[in-house]
Amino acid sequence: MSYLAIFFNTAYGVDRVAVGGIVAFASLMGSALRPVGGYLSDRIGGVTLVRIVYVAFALCAFAIALAPPLPVCEVVVFLAVGLLGMGNGAVFQVVPQRFPNEIGIVTGIVGAAGGIGGFYLPNLLGILRAATGTFASGDGHVRERLHHLRCHRARRRGTRYGDGPRVERNVPHCGGA
Repeated sequence: MSYLAIFFNTAYGVDRVAVGGIVAFASLMGSALRPVGGYLSDRIGGVTLVRIVYVAFALCAFAIALAPPLPVCEVVVFLAVGLLGMGNGAVFQVVPQRFPNEIGIVTGIVGAAGGIGGFYLPNLLGILRAATGTFASGDGHVRERLHHLRCHRARRRGTRYGDGPRVERNVPHCGGA
């Protein structure tokens, strides 16, 4: 959440006291919607909800990258952080289904990945902001890295996303086999 403070202060000139309120409310949205994500996962399935969250979050990230007016940006950020909270609830619904005999270790790995991401991603976005002078570059860089990671995984051993079909080793849009 510290990156949000820098973002709103630098991109919109919001004073530090007001930024504190924005960041606190965003944190509340993420935490409060986590159980909603778990509830919805129980109704429609965790993998389905994660897919919906990914698409909705990507749209929010794109909207934020367009630098909308401050009130619009605040609402989109609150929605985006809420979506991340819902996605977190969905992930913890999926873990026992996918790993029934390794619930503890997988839950620990998921939690550790969240902690590492919470440290690494804001630093990366700050470095990109310093190098390019814009906050929008971070979105493209992160999407590119995630795409490369997914392609590498798919080419290396094939993969299955949710209950869908297995991806062939020669993955389209991933530079061939």
